[in-house]
Amino acid sequence: MEQEKGISERILQFMKAKDIGSGILADRIGVQRSSISHILSGRNKPSYDFLQKFLEAFPDVNAEWLLTGKGNMLKAPVQKGLFGQEEAVPVTEPEEKEPPEAAASLQDEEQAPYGTQHAPASVIPPESGKQPVQGKIVRVILLYDDGRFDSYIP
Repeated sequence: MEQEKGISERILQFMKAKDIGSGILADRIGVQRSSISHILSGRNKPSYDFLQKFLEAFPDVNAEWLLTGKGNMLKAPVQKGLFGQEEAVPVTEPEEKEPPEAAASLQDEEQAPYGTQHAPASVIPPESGKQPVQGKIVRVILLYDDGRFDSYIP
């Protein structure tokens, strides 16, 4: 009985985190609104079908967390690595972004790791024989040999 109460509390926690009400949750899962109400009040236990529909409707929810309370609420995103292997991406809070004009002025002053200077996107060494790419950079991804990566959005 304690585990079911825990599941209902975690469902409520999920609803608060996603800022959705019981009606919206019921509609997204495809169950009657009264089912949600009965589960959240502890009157009914969530059935296997209910849990399956919940996890199908919200694939980012960690099933282990929902069932046992262990781990994070959301799964770590999985992405394909450079050579096709799947890699879990750590779940982190988004960082505060600087206004674009502030970032542009800092870009000229800051130095990248190992003392290299940031260069404009259109600068390509003349010996490469390639034409400069026109357009705005929307994301820069650094890949490390140990499987980690950093993603920067200007």
